[in-house]
Amino acid sequence: MAGEKYKLVKDKNLFSKNLYYGEIRIIVKDDVTFLKMVSEYTPKYNEYDGEYKLEFNFDLESADKKAFYTRFKIDYEVYTHLKKISSYSYGAKHDAEAFAYEVNGGLLFFGMIVALIFITGTVLITYYKQISEGFEDKQNYQIMKNVGLPDSIIKKSLRVQILWIFFLPLVVATIHSLFAFPILHNILKGLGFQSIRIFTMSFATIVLSFSVIYFIIYSITSRVYYKIIR
Repeated sequence: MAGEKYKLVKDKNLFSKNLYYGEIRIIVKDDVTFLKMVSEYTPKYNEYDGEYKLEFNFDLESADKKAFYTRFKIDYEVYTHLKKISSYSYGAKHDAEAFAYEVNGGLLFFGMIVALIFITGTVLITYYKQISEGFEDKQNYQIMKNVGLPDSIIKKSLRVQILWIFFLPLVVATIHSLFAFPILHNILKGLGFQSIRIFTMSFATIVLSFSVIYFIIYSITSRVYYKIIR
């Protein structure tokens, strides 16, 4: 960088992993290096001259962080008022984490409620649909049995029919979700979520969970269906 070789150290604890920042921060060891970076990377056109901020970061023990931050806010407000400084800001990692948990917690709660409503509706619709089809297929089952078809073949045919009814919507929904994957990720990035790995794991977990739920519904309703047609 800037014609020099530097050893880069990535600080994983500077910000929360699930927060999104549309910027890159480079922390240098002294003013000489900083001025060299400014000279090298300042835009060469007039429309935008760049912006530089003086920033202080404090690395404290866990027990002292909140007390220090509370005192710092009070002292800094007094200082900026006396010096008539109009443009300034300050923040703490624990405040950013608390904000992220509030936002994510609200979205998680809302998502769980909506998912529970849809799952309950799916279970009830599927269950009563299978029961009604069981009464409709009862006569067909008796006809196939009277013409001499073995129970194993009849049961296999009915199982394939039920499997299509149950798992075709799940397969189609998964395909639709895969196509919507980039859009969903961009929406979450706008809310401050940037980890593609966590998003992918969450997506796979949701698909697996719905598959398990569908299988449980299938097991319960298929038993009721077989009892009705017999």
